[in-house]
Amino acid sequence: YSRQEEFFASTVRHPYRMRYKSGLNKEGLIVAREIEIISDSGAYVGLGEATLTKAAIHAAGPYQIENVKIDGYLVYTNNIAAGAMRGFGVPQVCFAHECHTDTLAEKAGLDPVEFRNRNLYRERGTMPTRQEIHSNALRSTFARALELSKW
Repeated sequence: YSRQEEFFASTVRHPYRMRYKSGLNKEGLIVAREIEIISDSGAYVGLGEATLTKAAIHAAGPYQIENVKIDGYLVYTNNIAAGAMRGFGVPQVCFAHECHTDTLAEKAGLDPVEFRNRNLYRERGTMPTRQEIHSNALRSTFARALELSKW
């Protein structure tokens, strides 16, 4: 196949339409998040269900949020069939939840870094999927990234 044929006939990354809504308390902590994801699978399901499931698992972001509701919908359309791409549904929701987080920080009148620090997963806790966190290096990794970037 030529490069042109490859782009013409291969699958694409699943396009998502997403809606995020969050509630904050007076301390700038995210206390609730509601997410809707609509995944365009194209004409065939392919790996659409698995990709949407993976996206939903990561949709709330790396934040400690007590109340999370995520609705995901896989739709068939007359678009090119979507397939597996690197990241498997996660890049789309990461972009969305981080843009949303920037907006929340601005509305709370907080620096985006401070806002994230307040809301990151704790050392131990539970994810919205009920998966237990026994230990993690999220906070130290975030601090190191800030240091290396000279933020």
